[in-house]
Amino acid sequence: MLRDPSLLSPDAAAVAALPGGHGEGFENSFKAMYQAVYADIAAGKPSPDPAYATFEDGHEEALIVEAVAESARTGQWTAVKRG
Repeated sequence: MLRDPSLLSPDAAAVAALPGGHGEGFENSFKAMYQAVYADIAAGKPSPDPAYATFEDGHEEALIVEAVAESARTGQWTAVKRG
């Protein structure tokens, strides 16, 4: 099935850069992310639901990785610390 821009949701259509029938690849995800980042910079504030990872997202990922490392070290289930 070929991608048809007229069938995309508004969020998906906003990041589709090529006409229908042309595939967009991995590199296009970076283009879309930076468009969202720069739009928020131009607006002077982050959008309510950013289309990119935030510092909070990165912090949560770091807590998960710490729990995985602790679990591997101890050989036991380890709860993810929150906050």
